Amino acid sequence: MADDPGTICFSVDVEWAHPAVLQDVRDLFDMHGVRATFFCTHAGIDVAPHERGLHPNYRRNGTTLKELGARIGPAAMAEIDEGDLYRHVLRTTLDFAPEAKGARSHSLFYDSLMIPLYGEFGLEYDSSYQLPLTPGLQPIWKEYDVLELPIYFADHYELKTGATGF
Repeated sequence: MADDPGTICFSVDVEWAHPAVLQDVRDLFDMHGVRATFFCTHAGIDVAPHERGLHPNYRRNGTTLKELGARIGPAAMAEIDEGDLYRHVLRTTLDFAPEAKGARSHSLFYDSLMIPLYGEFGLEYDSSYQLPLTPGLQPIWKEYDVLELPIYFADHYELKTGATGF
């Protein structure tokens, strides 16, 4: 892939999208014979034959950690180690996409504690570094043999900046 400057990887952050929207996007990819990765935020996302990746939300105000906090209480929640919180979020997210080999964290959140957990859970790549419109952008190896697939373009970036005028 690194030797082929024409290689492009398409991905979609599901973000609770309506099933009809996901179907439309999937149909567009299928019509053109393009495979994509759909980073899933929740259960019930059927995008076969495309890849499903994880889209975990590590923020304490995210659904997974809010549900955990409601179950164990605020005092217990405050005592949990960050690494254990990340482990809980990954385990929960992996439950609805057990075949996933990669992740893109919600809000592109990054903490170095997450990377060794990716290996623990069998994840091979991360795609949470956004380097908008960077010429010659290529995958890079991070610690723990995790491949980073950086993001060249995202609709959110375009909406915030209008960089391409698209």
